[in-house]
Amino acid sequence: MGRSTTRSAALDEMFDQAERLRQCAQPTSRNETQAMYRRVKAGELIRPAPHLYARASTWKRLPKDERSRWVIRTIARNHPGTSFACTVPPSCTGSPSPIAI
Repeated sequence: MGRSTTRSAALDEMFDQAERLRQCAQPTSRNETQAMYRRVKAGELIRPAPHLYARASTWKRLPKDERSRWVIRTIARNHPGTSFACTVPPSCTGSPSPIAI
């Protein structure tokens, strides 16, 4: 197995793990960043926020609110203790209570 194949398998595992956690993947090295960028250009991945990536096929299947949750979960994982706030009218949720992510 060549280096390129090994890297590709490692990236695939990174995306499998992120999807199990219902989060976006984040590159941990310059090589991973470059590989993900190439996959974005090829249409395999999307970049919903800076430094966050998801498989295009998975992302397209997610409802819009779940896409937001994936981004929030990923940011929260990397920044424990961060508070996220937004205004959601009670008419959208049925109550003014917090929404679970």
